[in-house]
Amino acid sequence: MVRSVACQLFLGYVSGVAEKCDFEGLVRLSDAAKAAGVTVAQLSYYLQVGVVGPTQLSEAGQRLFDDRAVKRIAMVRMLNDGGYGLREIREIFMEGRT
Repeated sequence: MVRSVACQLFLGYVSGVAEKCDFEGLVRLSDAAKAAGVTVAQLSYYLQVGVVGPTQLSEAGQRLFDDRAVKRIAMVRMLNDGGYGLREIREIFMEGRT
């Protein structure tokens, strides 16, 4: 029961993020942060500790994100807000549970 409620909350959260992901192609770090509901500083920290990564780098070295990456950033925030540490979240992603 608790798991299904958590899943419903997560799906509702991601649906809200998905509505913000109305872009085509790739977006810069600041736009990805805004769409995922995190600050630029939070996203930069997530990148630094290796919880998320950019989809690709531009020729100028800017980090670019697609809608899937933005949804993953939102998932990191939701899990972190739910009490998971970033190390645990990284392990969840590395184990392929997402």
